[in-house]
Amino acid sequence: MKDYMYQQGIDLIKAMRSYDNFTVKTLTSGCAIHNATARRLLKVMVELGCVKLIGKYNGKVTPENRYRVDPYAVTKLKAVKLEFERLKAEKLEARKAARRVKRVEVKPVLEMPVEPSKKKETDSLGEMRVVEKAYIGDMGSPLLKQLDKLLAGVRA
Repeated sequence: MKDYMYQQGIDLIKAMRSYDNFTVKTLTSGCAIHNATARRLLKVMVELGCVKLIGKYNGKVTPENRYRVDPYAVTKLKAVKLEFERLKAEKLEARKAARRVKRVEVKPVLEMPVEPSKKKETDSLGEMRVVEKAYIGDMGSPLLKQLDKLLAGVRA
């Protein structure tokens, strides 16, 4: 049961407790809620046992359902709310435990030994190779050509 549904149930009990019996129309005017919301709320409250359907009485046009608030309605509603929160907490703990198990799970190590790679023989400058002129044929940027001319003296 969500918090807003619980709060609406409490409002229904407070507003309709003083009446001997009430209808959906009385509930909509007493709690200031929409007709469809009142019907849904009454259906849930009847299923929980907080409100009892005492019968159908003839209204102006068609018979209307008449309801009465149970004397222990608040206690029943609180019990349902606490049970819902307990189940919600259990589900949350189960999800957290499942996440912990997934994190702890380690992939198996390969059984074949891995040989370290042999380093290639390098010159004194490391992996760098010295060239006379860089290839910039595809790049026609005048700035790069100017830079290449300036660096030609440094390379020699």
